[in-house]
Amino acid sequence: MRMTEWLLSSCDSGRGHEIGLALSWRGRLMAPAWAFICPAAIIAARYFKIMSCQNWPRVLSNPIWWQCLRIGQRTACFLTLPAVFLVWSIPGVVVEFHAVHGILVLSLCFLQLLGAMACCSKGGPSDPGGMSGDHYDMTRRRLKFKRFHRSNGHVVLPLIVITILSGLWFANALCWMWFSVTLYSGVLCGITLLLQRAGCAFATFQTVWGPDPAFPRSQMAQTWWATARPGDLMNRGGD
Repeated sequence: MRMTEWLLSSCDSGRGHEIGLALSWRGRLMAPAWAFICPAAIIAARYFKIMSCQNWPRVLSNPIWWQCLRIGQRTACFLTLPAVFLVWSIPGVVVEFHAVHGILVLSLCFLQLLGAMACCSKGGPSDPGGMSGDHYDMTRRRLKFKRFHRSNGHVVLPLIVITILSGLWFANALCWMWFSVTLYSGVLCGITLLLQRAGCAFATFQTVWGPDPAFPRSQMAQTWWATARPGDLMNRGGD
C-alpha cells in the first residue's frame, strides 16, 4: 500500500500536480514520443543493420533498422505537432529552461529529418536509377552528411534527456511517471551495452552491398566510433 501511495504522489510534495487539461495532454503526447519511441528507434538504427537470423552476406540490405527508424521518427513527429500546438495555445505558460531546451531539440531534430530526406542518392546494383550514387560511391557529399547526421544526433540525445527531466519537474510529475521513464531508460541502456559488446554496431556500406572488394568503398575506413565492418569480423572468425 505504501508503494502505491508513493507511486501516485507528486515528486515534490510542496507543490501541486494540477496543470490543466491542455498541459497534461501535452505531456501524454511528448513523453511517449521522446522518452520511449525515439530512443528505441535510435537503438534499432545502430544495432539492427544485420539480424542474427539474416544469413549475411547471402542476404543483404536488411530493411528492419531503416523501417524502425522511419516509423519512430514519423510517430514522434505525429505526436509532437499537436503537443506543441497545445502548449502555445495556452497564454502565459512559459517555463524558460524547459522551453529553450525543447526548442533546441525540435530544431536539431528538424535538421535531422531534412538531412534524411535529402541524404544523397543511393546507387549500386539494386538501384533502378543506375550504379552511380552518393551512397554507393561514398562521395564527399555522403561523408559530410554522415558526419553531420551522427554528430547532430549525439548532441540531441543529452538535450532530450534534459528536456524530459525538466518537463517532469515543471509538471511536478507523479512518482510513477519518473519511475517508468527511469526504468525504461535503464533497460534501453542495458540493451545498448549488450549489443555494443556483442559487436552489433556495423558500418552501413557492407550491410547493404556486402564485403566484396570489387565494390568501390567496401573496404573504406570507418567514419564513426565503435563500429565495425562485418566482413572483417567474418574473416577473423574464419582464421
